[in-house]
Amino acid sequence: MRRMYHPWHKWECYKAGFYRTTPPKGMSPDDARQMYCEFLEDTPRFESALQRVTSEWRHSCEHFLSNQNINRIAWLGQSSMCIATGIPACFRGGFKLLSEVQRDTANATADKWLWKWAKEQDRPQLCFEFSFPRALRPGTTQERVAEYVRRWRTMGYPEGIPDTVPERLAALGLAPSWQSVALALLKNDLHLTALGFSAPTSKWYSAIKHLEIQRREAA
Repeated sequence: MRRMYHPWHKWECYKAGFYRTTPPKGMSPDDARQMYCEFLEDTPRFESALQRVTSEWRHSCEHFLSNQNINRIAWLGQSSMCIATGIPACFRGGFKLLSEVQRDTANATADKWLWKWAKEQDRPQLCFEFSFPRALRPGTTQERVAEYVRRWRTMGYPEGIPDTVPERLAALGLAPSWQSVALALLKNDLHLTALGFSAPTSKWYSAIKHLEIQRREAA
């Protein structure tokens, strides 16, 4: 199964507040984490929310559940919490408040719905393909910018990348923008490592660094 992509503005999870960094009004961060714990403890309630996520958040599920390079079980848990209570994913630490048995039960419940979703998509084997590696081939800055745009065009942005995206999505590397390119260049990040590229390595640098360490240890 190939990855399915949708641009961020189609993600139902984003519209529901999944990426917010503050709890709902009148609730403290500790309250949010405690509620997360209590939500996962209640398996029938959790399953009801999982059913809503997999049926109502079509674009989000296609984009995230077709990606085996993320923790899809955790994503389903966080999404279910968000759709049911409005609590964003950043308070997922409530999962750690569960006992080991409760964690296993919650994970098994989410796993069941992951496979249920995959079966409904007629993709039961979940053989996913990742197409945006974190370490891309070396090249000039211009070549890397062109590669960045080209890859994202195949990942839900066929008309080209937008000028800006929400700051939270940019920070997590979940959506592309020309603003992200500009900020990398303003920081003199000519290798565009902030955009997922790797900096070229030099065998001479490694050799000189090795000699420096040897001299330091001998002193």
